[in-house]
Amino acid sequence: MDLKEANTILRFSEEEITAIQRYLGFKHLNINILADFGLNTYQSLKDTAWSIDEDPEEIAQNIQDFVNLYSAMYKESKTSNPPHSILVRGTSNARIHSIQGKNLQFLSTTTSEAIAKTFSEYGDDAIAHMRVGAGVPFLDTTPYRSENVRDEFEIVLAPFCSTRVERGGTHNGYTHYQVIMQKTILEEKKPEELDALYDEIMVNFSQNLKDIKELDHLEFKLESLDRAYAQAQGDREEQGYILDDKKKVQEEYDKLVSSTYGFKHKLQDLLQGLCKQKEVEIDKAHEVIQEDRARRKAEREAKEAEEAAQKEAAEKEEARQKLVSELSGKLEQNPQNSSSLEGAVLKTYDDFVHNEEVARMRARDLGVEYTRTIKSTTARKLVEDIQSNLQETATKVEGIAIDENTTLEDAQEMASSIVARLDGVSYGVEVVQNFPELVDLHKKQIEDEIKRSLYARVQSVLQDARLQKYSKEKESLQSEKIGFFGRLFGKEELRERRLENLDLKMKLAQRSEIPEKDRYSIREMLVDMRICASNELGGEFTPEMQELYQAMMNSFGLSTKEKFSEEYIGKLVSQRNSADRTTEELPVVQGDKPKVFGKTKAQANMIALENQRLNQKLLRLRTNHSIRTQRLGQSQETDAISQFTKMLKGIAVNTQERDRKVDLESTLDLWK
Repeated sequence: MDLKEANTILRFSEEEITAIQRYLGFKHLNINILADFGLNTYQSLKDTAWSIDEDPEEIAQNIQDFVNLYSAMYKESKTSNPPHSILVRGTSNARIHSIQGKNLQFLSTTTSEAIAKTFSEYGDDAIAHMRVGAGVPFLDTTPYRSENVRDEFEIVLAPFCSTRVERGGTHNGYTHYQVIMQKTILEEKKPEELDALYDEIMVNFSQNLKDIKELDHLEFKLESLDRAYAQAQGDREEQGYILDDKKKVQEEYDKLVSSTYGFKHKLQDLLQGLCKQKEVEIDKAHEVIQEDRARRKAEREAKEAEEAAQKEAAEKEEARQKLVSELSGKLEQNPQNSSSLEGAVLKTYDDFVHNEEVARMRARDLGVEYTRTIKSTTARKLVEDIQSNLQETATKVEGIAIDENTTLEDAQEMASSIVARLDGVSYGVEVVQNFPELVDLHKKQIEDEIKRSLYARVQSVLQDARLQKYSKEKESLQSEKIGFFGRLFGKEELRERRLENLDLKMKLAQRSEIPEKDRYSIREMLVDMRICASNELGGEFTPEMQELYQAMMNSFGLSTKEKFSEEYIGKLVSQRNSADRTTEELPVVQGDKPKVFGKTKAQANMIALENQRLNQKLLRLRTNHSIRTQRLGQSQETDAISQFTKMLKGIAVNTQERDRKVDLESTLDLWK
């Protein structure tokens, strides 16, 4: 068999495609019953009113279709596996055991359990989960279905495979089974044996079908005689006649069972022999193609080996030239890289220290604390380690000479001893490109921390001012004398409302907690102080407020005077007061009262409404307290000092020893 013939054999022939289409069409059952053609099959078809082909030409075509269908399936199984290792078949509890041991028919399965359930038998529903072993012939029918037919994701499995049926549980009315299917070896027959079997089958097929029909009739007759015998209970003579008839019928029945059983096995032998012929032909074609592939692969590998040897020599020379060039460049660049790296590291560390010194001076002027310092970290030790590593590298590369005559082996030996350190220095130069941004970030984080502390102090000072004011007002109200007419006009009630109002305000002031913000504005703090003074302190600052206000103006207002002028702050105060009145003022609804009582009652009602609002605000504060989350400061991933220290560690490790290298990308990712 040549290669062209082998390729032709392995492609689906027109006859095989026609067999597939006939199987998927109206010839499904007539093809499928051939390998299990007996009384039970005939009775099953008779119950569904399905006719069996009796014409010799149709029978011959069905046999040929059976073999061609198997051939197509065997070809497909040689090059691929079913789309799923476990397929599903809808069936019944009565039928599932017919495939135990050995399957004699093509089995339709699907990849969808929902579709499989539509093919189970109502009242005896069962689902078989088919676990298909390697090499089991199969056919994916999807490419051969008409566009107008529902895609059932059907996979047809071949007959003559060994099967083991295991029962599972029952779920939603369906009994579940697991069927393990394995490929069996078909018996090979000589061509003359197959020809003789074929001739015998074709000659006797019609008679065998008649015998099966007669068997069906005799089986019914035997059942009738059994019923007649039971009905003749007590009439021995009649029962004797019945037994004689039954004996004759049974002898004829047994004779037909033997002949039809023998025909069934001969038909199975024929089909298996013809299918085995296809397997042998396909296996041989597959072997020819595999041998051709192996030959071409060996030729290709030999050619590739020769080309690889030539390429290796060229690459070796190219590698030598490249390595020599790289080593020369690295050695030439190293003094500048080392100087640049050391200068950037020292300058950045000094910038961090300077930022913190400026921050502490500002914090002292504002009366707040700033305690964080880079000196408490390992940064300084890492800076010293980097300086030491750079000096060691300079000493190690001193005196190394390389030129165009240097061999690849010598260049590789030099590279193994110095490239790691030279690359480590280059790595450090790349990392320090981000240091100016890191210094800016550090400066911003320091300022944010000072503003956060300052915000806390402002709120604390305002809280103390409010509590002092409310306490004085409460003492004044409590000492106020109310006469008879005052009580008559409702002044007693008005005082109680005012006292309640002051108590609520004091509680609010005491419970006020400093909210955490993403950004703290100095102007907003100044506005807070001005509003507190104008709205609650009669327009006057307390001495502590005045001192803090002036310190903030001096510290933050010099560089941007127009944004910190009294006129601009006053404008912001007006805008804030206007917004607060819009959102918080409550209307006071006065009823019809005598004029003499109206003013006092209106005041009492207004204060009562305000007390109601204050109570609601106090309740909100209590609720918010239970769910509030505390700010934990800068995370290690965003804190400038932590990032700087991590980068220094990466540089220190890389400038010392390559096999302990910190990943460059992970360090630089801090700035992405």
